[in-house]
Order: sequence, then C-alpha cells, then structure tokens
Amino acid sequence: MKKKYLLIIIGLLVISNSFSQKAYNKVFVLGNSLTQGFGTHGMASSDIDTDYFFKVKQAISEQNKPLEMTRFAGGYWERSTTSKMRKAFLRDSVATEINGREDLILIQLGDNINSKDKRETLFKDIKKLLRWFTKKCPDAEILWVYGWYGIDDNMPIIKKAISTSKGCQLVDISKYIRTKYKNKIGNTYRDKNGNISTIESRAVAGHPNDLGMSMIANEIISGLGLNGDTKKSDSTKSQ
Repeated sequence: MKKKYLLIIIGLLVISNSFSQKAYNKVFVLGNSLTQGFGTHGMASSDIDTDYFFKVKQAISEQNKPLEMTRFAGGYWERSTTSKMRKAFLRDSVATEINGREDLILIQLGDNINSKDKRETLFKDIKKLLRWFTKKCPDAEILWVYGWYGIDDNMPIIKKAISTSKGCQLVDISKYIRTKYKNKIGNTYRDKNGNISTIESRAVAGHPNDLGMSMIANEIISGLGLNGDTKKSDSTKSQ
C-alpha cells in the first residue's frame, strides 16, 4: 500500500509541475540585427512571424495571454569602445524602454564585438550590464543569448562574465551557425514597409533563416523551461 501511495504522490507532483510553469507578464529584449535587423523583425527571417522573437512570444503567451513583450536595438552597446559609452547608452536609451516591472530580460548581444578596442572592457561591461538590469528590474529573470558571430574571440569572455555574475543564464546558439540554418542571396523577405524584397548581400544572407530562427527560439524556450517546439510550423518557411 505504501508503494502505491508513493506512486500516486509522485504522479501528482509530476502533473502539478507540468501546470506550474512560470508565467511571464512583461518581457524586454535587448538585441542586435538577429533581433530587429529588418526593423519589424530579425534579419534575415522571411516575415514578422518567423523570427525568434515572435516564436518565443508565442510560447510565453501560451502560459499568459496578456503578455507585454518589446524589443530594443542594442547595437550601440556592441559598437562602443569604452565602458563610459556603454554606461551612457544604458542610462540615456535603454532606461527609457523599461519601467522595472519586467519579469524577463533577454539580452542578445555580442556578435558585433569584432575588434580589440570593443573587446578591451567587454568582461567588466557585461558584468556591469547585468548588475544594471538586476537593479532596474529586480524581479526579472535574465537570459543572455549569444553565438552567431565572433564566437572564438567572444564566447570565452561572455561565458566567464556570466558565470561570475548572479541571476543570468547563457543560451548558447553557436551550434546552429551551419549553412542549413543561414539564409541565401536571392531569397526573399518582407521588409519593414510590408514589401517583398530580395536578399542581395552576403552580410544579410549570413544571418539565420527561418529554420535557424526556430532553433534559436527553441533554445530560449528550453532555457525558460517552457513547452513548445517551433520547428513543426516551419516546413514551408525554412529557406
């Protein structure tokens, strides 16, 4: 009988856990071109409903319908060559986009840190950035999404900075930087004005295609402990 009751209790705990996933209400995403390179969606996703932002929003919305999720371009932080510049960007720009009620912060930065001067203070600037968000948004869970460009030089620094900071988890997407997950010159996408445009440069084509965006979304969704597999809906849109 004891064994029977134990199995029932375990079963109830499993069921309870499956229905107790955290519901996020207010999400803020600070990212580079993978997040908002096409203005209304991430470069080089084919449309507004095929980038990782949209797919993560869908997954979170399944837990909480009245979700507020916004994104903001953080390219200036990556391009900055001094800690002072990065601090000013947070104070003068990012601070106006948040209000402290955020319960999830996604930081998708690091890919455009491509020179020695940008990398000089990267370690301490990441730690400062995380402390800044922790102070401004004390109830927020923080995930850092990285690994499309500059991996060999930047990943060790980013990993170390996150590992020595509190309250941040790394979502490593570097395993998806293969050709099958990248777009191609000649493929089309819907631009910020709603018009169909063609990818004409290698720089744009080197970004994630729809399948790549789905895989990035899946890594984030998994990191959040949510259910959902975005690959199932991409059979017609993975370029």
